[in-house]
Order: sequence, then structure tokens, then C-alpha cells
Amino acid sequence: MKCFRIKQEQLFEYMVFFPKEMLPLLTGKNQDLHFIGVEFLGEPYGALIWEKTVVGGILHSIYVKPMGRRLGLGKAMMRELSVQMVKERCAELTFTYEEWDERVSLTPFFTACGAFLKMSEMPLGVTSLGEAAEKLKNHGVVYTDERCRPVYRLTPSELLVCEKWLLHELAVPLRRYEEKRPASYVILEDGVLKGAILLREYDGKIGLEYCWNGSGQPLVLVQLFSAVVAELSRQYTPDTPIEMVLASTQGEQLFRKLIGNADGRVLLCLGTFSPQPLRLLV
Repeated sequence: MKCFRIKQEQLFEYMVFFPKEMLPLLTGKNQDLHFIGVEFLGEPYGALIWEKTVVGGILHSIYVKPMGRRLGLGKAMMRELSVQMVKERCAELTFTYEEWDERVSLTPFFTACGAFLKMSEMPLGVTSLGEAAEKLKNHGVVYTDERCRPVYRLTPSELLVCEKWLLHELAVPLRRYEEKRPASYVILEDGVLKGAILLREYDGKIGLEYCWNGSGQPLVLVQLFSAVVAELSRQYTPDTPIEMVLASTQGEQLFRKLIGNADGRVLLCLGTFSPQPLRLLV
């Protein structure tokens, strides 16, 4: 087993272990973005991505091939992460994930590595694109607010506003929501964020991961959701599932008003990790 910092010319070998939203960054020269790889039996077996920020750092992802798990490869990357954090003078990393499917194994792993985890059970609203469009129509909701704009069309200064907000709210980077398919939407007024609905695609489903209203106007989220459904309807079929993590009271109220009661639940994990004494990561 060998664990090391991945150089720029080695990134292609480890691309399969990176989240797709990170792929556009591989050709850039972001000095704050760091990649750690692990080899086993002479082959790439996993990778970790972290980023230093002005307030600490973010752990973007860690992945090990299923056949290489429980062999200490993940802990080897966390050891290297501790070493790099000390060198970069980064006192603490934050990370978030939903505990479902194979991610269930992340919780005991991070705990064993010395991370602190805060678990929050959230309502999970499940619908389909066609049902959402029909419900909006039945409620007489028509997308009319021209302030609703997709994240991928924001200016650099507007992206910075949203980036700072999301780091404060969830300690996650905005870049994971800059995709065109599906597009996340926000409302900005005079450089101030008034509302946001953030989406990602995974396993053939649309995940509405967060919605937020800072305007005090109840219809802001309704108009944002209407804009999202209109955009999705041009890209996906009506039977496409939509899973909404209702992480805020606003989101839960929106779902209940437009769709119905949320019957599912999801466990949201928020973690922090500080450099550990290497003897604890064995």
C-alpha cells in the first residue's frame, strides 16, 4: 500500500474516484485544492479531495474501491490528510453527507478516524417531475418572477455571494450546484441573496438538497420551485423521481403546501475533522 499527494500529471489515473462536479477543476491550477491517492498491489484504489478555505477547509470526497475496503486504505488517506493539514496550517475541515446506501459505512469510518459528527434526521419528500408540474398547475402557480436565475449563469461576483452564503449555511462548496443539468436557481437583489433551491442528479433521480428563503416573502420559494420544474421539464421525462431533503422548515412547508405530506426520512451528517496524532490513525 502507498499513499501520497496526487500530482497534476497523475490526476487522470484517479479520475474515476472523483465526484463528477469536481472533474472540470482537474485542468485548473487551484492552489487550495488538494488530491490524495492510495495504491494497493500497484494499482490506484482510491482518492480523497480536500480544499483549504479562508475559514478552515472542506473535505469534498473520499472513495475506496469496494474490493479494497476494510484494508486500512481509507485510514491511510486520512493519515496523509492530517500531515497535509498541518503543513498547510489548516486547523479544521468540515464535510456533509446523507447516510444512505453505501454511505452508511462512512459514519463508523469517520468516527474511528477521530472526526466529530452531528447527525440530524430530516423529512424526505418524494414525488415525480410530472406530479410536481401537475400540482403547480392545480394551484395556479405560473413561473413569472424574472429574478429567478440558474446558478450557472451568475456573474463571478454573484457566485462569490452565493459561495459565502452556502459555506456559512452548510459548509459545502457552491461548485457542486453549478451544473446545467439539473440547474439550481437563486434570487439575488442588489447583490443580496434572497432565496435558493439547490439540486443535483444521482442514480437517475433529481435530488433537491436544500431550499432557503431569506427574503421574508412566502412566494419566493414557490416561484423558485416553479422555475426549477419548468427547467427540469425541458430536460427530463415526467416520470423522473424527485427526492427533496426538507432540511429547513421553509422547505417542509413548501412541500406540504404544493405536494402533500413527506413520508420519508433521511439522516444528514455534518462532520468536522482536525489533524490527528498519527498513532490514532492506525
